[in-house]
Amino acid sequence: MSGAGDSREAALADAKQKFAARLTSGEKMWRPGTGPKLEFASNEAASRYPELRDDFVHNVLGLEWAWISDESSLWDFHSDEDNSDIYQKIGEIYGVDVSHIAGANLAQIFAEITNRIGTFPEDPSVRAVRLSHDARSRQVAGLPALPWNDYPQT
Repeated sequence: MSGAGDSREAALADAKQKFAARLTSGEKMWRPGTGPKLEFASNEAASRYPELRDDFVHNVLGLEWAWISDESSLWDFHSDEDNSDIYQKIGEIYGVDVSHIAGANLAQIFAEITNRIGTFPEDPSVRAVRLSHDARSRQVAGLPALPWNDYPQT
């Protein structure tokens, strides 16, 4: 239970009001340290890609570590208006476009990256061939080159 206010007295008055409202609501009041347990979201899907997850946290998110659940998204790790900068960074690092993934869900992003590159870490020569094929396909289809895969348009 807590109270907020512009002064100590206002915060205390707010806390007293919340406490009184809680008493009259009939809701169970837990003794300190005996309340319901904290339950974390599952991380089963995100844990299927441990090396990729750790590399992603370090190289894309720029963090030493992060706990990633199956519900985690790119939105949990920045306050920008959109994910475009992170999508570009993912493209530059892994050569995969993941901007179509609903909700920017990290477990689904890991699955998409692994699906596209086959295995992580990806062999550098396999990556070069994959990216050149992707660039050639984009040129033939008349699509614009991607910033991380700019095969010269003729």
